[in-house]
Amino acid sequence: MALFGGTISGMGVGILMPFRNIKSLSEVLPSIQRRLVIASLVLFILFTAIVIYRMVVSRLILEG
Repeated sequence: MALFGGTISGMGVGILMPFRNIKSLSEVLPSIQRRLVIASLVLFILFTAIVIYRMVVSRLILEG
C-alpha cells in the first residue's frame, strides 16, 4: 500500500505541472504539489523501512 500511494502521489505532481500556468490555479497548485511530494517521499521511505525490516528479521541463507 505504501508503494502504491507513493507512486500515485508522485505521478500526481507530474500530472498537475501543465496546469501551473493557469492564472486561477497558479497560487494554489504549488502548495498542493508540495504536499504531494512530501506524501510521496514519506510513503517511499515507509516502504523502504518495511522492506529493510523484513530482510533483517528473516532468516536468509546463502547456499552455494
